[in-house]
Amino acid sequence: MTIESKISRTRLFYREAGSGAPVVLLHGSAGCGAQWRDSVSRLRKRHRVITPDLPGYGGSEADPAQPANSLATLARAIIDLIDHIGEPVHLVGHSIGAAIAVKIAMSGRARIRSLTLFEPSLFHLLRDGNAGDRALFTEVSDMTATLASSAYDDIPHEGMRKFIDHCNGDGTWAGLSDNMRDAYASDIDNVLRDFAASASQMWSLDELERIACPTFAYMGLDTSAAARRMTEILARAIPNARLTRVTSAGHMLPVAHPHIVASALERHIAAATARVARTNDKVAILAA
Repeated sequence: MTIESKISRTRLFYREAGSGAPVVLLHGSAGCGAQWRDSVSRLRKRHRVITPDLPGYGGSEADPAQPANSLATLARAIIDLIDHIGEPVHLVGHSIGAAIAVKIAMSGRARIRSLTLFEPSLFHLLRDGNAGDRALFTEVSDMTATLASSAYDDIPHEGMRKFIDHCNGDGTWAGLSDNMRDAYASDIDNVLRDFAASASQMWSLDELERIACPTFAYMGLDTSAAARRMTEILARAIPNARLTRVTSAGHMLPVAHPHIVASALERHIAAATARVARTNDKVAILAA
């Protein structure tokens, strides 16, 4: 199914399954809505599950007239989708999808019942942090520079190797099939756009106090130091947010461990529906 943005000319493709309280799942960079397939198969039994392809990915088209490196541009397309759904949603995001979800929740322009974030890509939180955070930001910036130079030199596989191994551990790229490598390489321009959109943010942590809905943050303990740090910063700053650290899991936690994702979302939806926002036990550890 597709909708056309009322604000921009973005055509957004999305999948829908099941019935009940709506759950919107936003994928990460170099992915598409299909990354949630295994979680959807469980959630659809009780919920209406909507999985869009973000603008520029999969079946969705980015509007060339809109700033390509703007998180607000990406968020507007999802806000239009939420308006189209017609009732409050449980909003879930992974990586750049989680960054978009935060942007939407802060804007107050969409009705959100709960917010679940898997390692949000919000690099400006590192840029504006302490010395350790700034060192992590430099590390991410160096990786982004490699991506950009690889795209310019028309060797996208080399850039995406650096990106995939940074996010998921050295050797991950080597273990992928040729078809998967080609698919990732074809998305290098979109990945660069996502990094630029994240790094260009200027809002401060104080502005996260606008987020009033129950919020749940997840990170894998085997993910990159930058991803762990961004997730911790957000979980501390969002009122009443709860952080869960998952052992033996990396950045692709939503793909590699869909049973954890589906179980967590079912709990969160039940809590939010019952208007229960936990303010104690803010940090938990799960085993994947």
